[in-house]
Amino acid sequence: MTASSQTTCMVLTPPGAGALAVIRVAGIDAATILQSRLRRTGGRPVSELREGQLFHGELVEGDEVIDDVIASVSSQADRPFIDLCTHGGVRVVERALAALERAGAVFCDHSDEQAWSAASIIESEALRALQSAKTGRAVDFAAYQRMYLEPHLKVIATLCRVDLQEAARQLDLLTADYPAARLLLEGAKVVLVGPPNSGKSTLLNRLIGRSAAVVSPKAGTTRDFVSVELDFAGAPVTLYDTPGRHEPADGLEREALAAAASLWKSADLAVVVLDGADKLPSNNEWFAHNRDEPPRQIWVANKSDQARSWSADELIAEIGTCDARVVQLSALSGAGIDEFVNTVTQSLALRDLILSTAAFFTSRQVETAGAIKSRILDGQAETAPQEICSKLIGYFRDSGCWTGL
Repeated sequence: MTASSQTTCMVLTPPGAGALAVIRVAGIDAATILQSRLRRTGGRPVSELREGQLFHGELVEGDEVIDDVIASVSSQADRPFIDLCTHGGVRVVERALAALERAGAVFCDHSDEQAWSAASIIESEALRALQSAKTGRAVDFAAYQRMYLEPHLKVIATLCRVDLQEAARQLDLLTADYPAARLLLEGAKVVLVGPPNSGKSTLLNRLIGRSAAVVSPKAGTTRDFVSVELDFAGAPVTLYDTPGRHEPADGLEREALAAAASLWKSADLAVVVLDGADKLPSNNEWFAHNRDEPPRQIWVANKSDQARSWSADELIAEIGTCDARVVQLSALSGAGIDEFVNTVTQSLALRDLILSTAAFFTSRQVETAGAIKSRILDGQAETAPQEICSKLIGYFRDSGCWTGL
């Protein structure tokens, strides 16, 4: 049996426990295999699974019900497939896959491109983004790109015949949202930094609702960085709690501070946490460390539940820039946390990303579009329509996309 004639089963959703999981059964025998493992609620057998219709019933093996499922039948490139929406418990997914394998399906890893039946590189990239998406917003965005980015690019390919400047502008618009799209799909790195005992660990614990970092009134408790993955208003964020900058006492502490400095420089966003109830650090104690570092920073005046020792205006004056973002909060009580989350997502431009708008979401797309645009602007536009189809969309087979453009 060749790889193309096998009927395969695979998990489309990310690994781990979740509310729902999607299992795809793809191949010529997909319907036959599923009919042997599906029954209608109440025990009636399934006589037919029709393309374009949804089926609600039970996934079974013998007399045992594995889960309630919804099945949808489709086909791509003459290869039928059926997607099963199940509950997302790890054990449920494992049992479902085992039942499908015993019925004749061959399990394959999500990295197997053939299982996706993608017709183009764009669709393949969207499917990979869907598989690794960590939040509902990321899933919605990737699903939209799978359906609508390719048709939008075909319109731009046609536009190259009549208005080169507008075609170049449209490629720019698709590129403009790439930084936010990358963070939505891959996740943003947000690093908490600040003097010892400013409340960084308390803030991290408040955000995740449990004690992940050791909290103590003694300054310098955190001697290494702690990381957790969070959902910030639908955006995946990896939050790092780092040790406060101070004169290291030993070699291990010196290594921890060096690792924290490296994280700080590579962060998508740095959050500087200061103790609002203590004196404002002087320039040579803290602010000198923040020159020429990550362009995106927000400043937190923590411990708003205590008497303030300085104002936001005083902090802005010390920072030396009038457009600094300052959030006042109490990590201990939770006051101001919602404003903090909103400020983080706004600083990363994640709230500005419209999920139902076509946008580039991989570096390959951005680089390829940039090369095509350069040739358009240099007056070498004759092959632009074909390049958009063959190189940017990247059909795996000749679809006749540019015929007649």
